[in-house]
Amino acid sequence: MTPLAALDQRHVIAVLARIASHDGLPVIAWYVPPYTPGQLEGRVPADDDDAKRAAIAAYADFLGTAITSRPYEGHIRLAVTAAYRGVEVTVYAHVEQRETAPAPHT
Repeated sequence: MTPLAALDQRHVIAVLARIASHDGLPVIAWYVPPYTPGQLEGRVPADDDDAKRAAIAAYADFLGTAITSRPYEGHIRLAVTAAYRGVEVTVYAHVEQRETAPAPHT
């Protein structure tokens, strides 16, 4: 690892510490990509889809961004991505697709 990459990784870890110490945010699994400078990824490990959705909503509020969703291997991938203190932070979860009620017949 180059000195610049090590410095960047230390900055990302410091930002992670700041996020993790913020009251009200759920505990999630974090990953600091070693070869992608300035990025931080968090995965919501909850088993319950409602808990995953609530965690994503909490991080969306914290980061001041909208939740995106897209199909992913038979599930829905919910994610938020935003810059926070110079680091691109992504938090995501995979949830089951919710059944939608059929439109009422008129």
